[in-house]
Amino acid sequence: NAIDSWHDLIGVSAGDRPLFQANQLQLLYLENGPEINSKRIVERTSGLSDLQVHLGYQFKQAFSVQSAVYLRLNLPAGKTQSAIGSEKTDVSVSVALAPLESKALSWHANFGYLLIGDERLFQIKTKSGAWFSSLGAHWQMNQRWRLSTQLDSHGAVFGSDIPELNQSAWQLGLGAQYNTEKSGAFQLYFTEDLSVNRAADFSIGLNWASKY
Repeated sequence: NAIDSWHDLIGVSAGDRPLFQANQLQLLYLENGPEINSKRIVERTSGLSDLQVHLGYQFKQAFSVQSAVYLRLNLPAGKTQSAIGSEKTDVSVSVALAPLESKALSWHANFGYLLIGDERLFQIKTKSGAWFSSLGAHWQMNQRWRLSTQLDSHGAVFGSDIPELNQSAWQLGLGAQYNTEKSGAFQLYFTEDLSVNRAADFSIGLNWASKY
């Protein structure tokens, strides 16, 4: 009900949610073919998820822009049966860009490509790879407060005839950051699925970071 009220407030489509019972959570994966393979998750689960290793290298500064390249490895540790792992190894390479000088208004950009290590996930055929990108803008209001907006997108991951799975996804994020006097930062943000049914529909996040 809270998500439906939010969509009504900002005028965004609720997809097919009104067709189902309110205040319920259901994850259902279907595959077209001679037989329909499905996976329904109706119970709570917990455990170790996949492990990620990140490596980065920052290039020399040029044209008032700083740039870096990142290599990310996703190592299988969680189980697909409980929907907390992929049981496969993925590799991605990306390039990040940001202005060299810190100003009240700033931006960042990230572009990359993901190599998918397995041909199936949740019994659905996957593509060999997919592109992804992120564009963000930031407003440093004062020494304490910072407002940010970010647009995330990625190409289709699944090789399916289902439109929600074989098309690109777009997600908008809005957030606020408060810097404390002890070199820490407190962040609150939320995201909204702009492409409808192709990404997490609505999420809220809370993050605390410290240099100690």
